[in-house]
Amino acid sequence: MADYLTYEVEDFVVDDFFIAWVLDKDKYARYFWERWIEEHPHQKDVIMRAYSIVEEIQMVPRAYLTDAEIEEIHQNVTQRIAQTRGQSGLRYLLLTSKRWLSVAAVVILVLTGGTVVYFKSRLADPLLTVRNAVPAFINKQNKGIKPILVRLPDRSSVVLKPGSTLRYPSSFSEKKRGVELKGEAFFEIEHDPRRPFIVRTGELTTLVLGTSFKVRAFAGDSDFRVVVTSGKVAVSSAYDRKVNRMEKPKTVTLVANEALVYVRKDTSFTKEKLNKPLVLSPQVSKDLFRFHNVPFAEVIQKLRDVYGVEILFDQTTLGKCSISASLSNQSLYEKVQLICEAVNARFKVTETNITIVGEGCSGNLIKNNTNP
Repeated sequence: MADYLTYEVEDFVVDDFFIAWVLDKDKYARYFWERWIEEHPHQKDVIMRAYSIVEEIQMVPRAYLTDAEIEEIHQNVTQRIAQTRGQSGLRYLLLTSKRWLSVAAVVILVLTGGTVVYFKSRLADPLLTVRNAVPAFINKQNKGIKPILVRLPDRSSVVLKPGSTLRYPSSFSEKKRGVELKGEAFFEIEHDPRRPFIVRTGELTTLVLGTSFKVRAFAGDSDFRVVVTSGKVAVSSAYDRKVNRMEKPKTVTLVANEALVYVRKDTSFTKEKLNKPLVLSPQVSKDLFRFHNVPFAEVIQKLRDVYGVEILFDQTTLGKCSISASLSNQSLYEKVQLICEAVNARFKVTETNITIVGEGCSGNLIKNNTNP
């Protein structure tokens, strides 16, 4: 039996016995966990956060829904929203239609990127309050030949590779943070244990609390790949309606310097241990991004080489500056931000690059030591 007293939220959400309890698949699991919570009340908050994640986040590939089901769900959602127009501030969806509940027992539905995401409701609640109805979504598409930097609402950074698209809300909810990726991206996620971060890529869902990792999932690829640079992630396959929609998905946990290959044809997972640490892993980056009296141009070139993002600056005004800093624990966005603060410059993230503008330095050494 696992030592559940040492578990955090991310451990519970990938534990088979815990999932069996949440999905009500095992009577003994239900008995065990109810008793366990009674005996360890100090763990209740962690348990309930993990329970909420497993219960609420369930995915069904849109391909497994019939056109009639999709149309029926869409009409019901549209009708419910239309009925609530005129309400100020909050919109209400009445859960009174048995036919509506029988479609999928859901209250909110998002149809995007070929995926249907269900957020299950407690059917005992006669009324669901939805703030601001449907959040505005932002679509970032990299049409260039080099990676671009995307800043998310929670200050997380994403390096989006060419030919890739990232879709995310203008603001994340209080319970979770979710994005959809088509293609390849490197994520540097702000740690927030109360709001797990979820990346949806076709048939896969990657769940993290705060870490850095790369996901490659182009629509035409025969396999998807997830590589973890730091922290821990849980990668799950989607529910398969053709087999049994209510069966729990396959889930694999990865830590730093581990990779996962998902073969789409047979939905198989292969977990790999990398032969050498990744460039942005903690053990490598602590030395890679430690600078002492290093010319500004060299520091910027290091960022270009590691992240692949185009960073522009005026060699005439900033070329004489030098940097002393340790930037191993920051995201790309934060690294650029700290460097600019050190040389009294400012920067702008565009659709194709990062542009740094400043008036230059009066001396040769600009100190900005963080995390020495």
